[in-house]
Amino acid sequence: MFVTSYADYEALVVEQMQQMFAAGGFDARRDIAGIVLNRWGHAFVTPPPGFFFGKKGAPSPLRTASLPFGRIVFGQSGLEDWIGAAHAGGRAVNSLAAGI
Repeated sequence: MFVTSYADYEALVVEQMQQMFAAGGFDARRDIAGIVLNRWGHAFVTPPPGFFFGKKGAPSPLRTASLPFGRIVFGQSGLEDWIGAAHAGGRAVNSLAAGI
């Protein structure tokens, strides 16, 4: 994993996304603004105050990151476990099925 360049990983990810989603209108050149590659075994975040529940009436960053963006729905949980990931994926799929 460490000997593969970021550029090589990016090319592989873009190619796979194009193959998977082109039939639905996806165009990698148009639809990808950037790709983040995390080489840690687990993503690590030290959440600041308000990360999970918001502060002063504002929604939490975790909630904001879960909101749809056009036809894109993010299946992220903010938790590094399978149960949280499965729940977030199900929420994302249900949002799409309901027409967002």
